[in-house]
Amino acid sequence: MVADVATAKVDSRIANNAENIAAYVKSLAAIKPAGKSRERFSVRDHLSQTEKPSPAVSTSLTSRKRPSPSPTAIPKTLKCFCPDSRVNDIFDELRKLRLDRNPNASGVLLRLLLEFSVSHYLDSTGLIKPLLEHFRKKDNKGPPSVPTSLRQV
Repeated sequence: MVADVATAKVDSRIANNAENIAAYVKSLAAIKPAGKSRERFSVRDHLSQTEKPSPAVSTSLTSRKRPSPSPTAIPKTLKCFCPDSRVNDIFDELRKLRLDRNPNASGVLLRLLLEFSVSHYLDSTGLIKPLLEHFRKKDNKGPPSVPTSLRQV
């Protein structure tokens, strides 16, 4: 069917009504693959009767070179779009600091980057106010203070 449509042997004008479609399908029965009834067959079985099959196509994919892991905690290609200068400064330091030479400093700076990013988000969206109220009521202390741990945030 696909070959007939591709070669314009059949189009919507030829098979326009149910009778024409039924006649076309009956004409396909003549090229039905040989084999036992209800047996599985492949396209190659069908092609071997009507035309010479093409050689098998290799399905193996060419291996792509995987990018080497970044020697820093943040790859050079990653960009920071945060307007907060503290977040940008730590982000830039993490892009320069090598993990193999400074694993502990990288871990601490990643933690600071997360905390400062969350703090900036809470400040810019106004979600810090209910959080500060919650801790002020909980501690019964004077003016509300900024949550100090990531767990509090």
